[in-house]
Amino acid sequence: GNVVEVEGDERSVEEYLCDLLPRIEGKVVLQALLSGKPQMEQVGYFLATLEGCLQGKIRAMQCEPYSAIFLERCCEGGCAA
Repeated sequence: GNVVEVEGDERSVEEYLCDLLPRIEGKVVLQALLSGKPQMEQVGYFLATLEGCLQGKIRAMQCEPYSAIFLERCCEGGCAA
């Protein structure tokens, strides 16, 4: 996957995104995460979100179609079904 260097630490974009999400009982609205960022960066974060979901690192939740999408960091063991 793509690697981003942050403060001398090389991590995948998915790992970097996970670190932006709260570790305990917190959710982030995807739109807030993308707001104000250049379009290419928004696309990168969106793709990283999808990859993070596939890897079991991030859970995305939506109550109704077209409503806010909430992101949640999964525990080390992965997301519960």
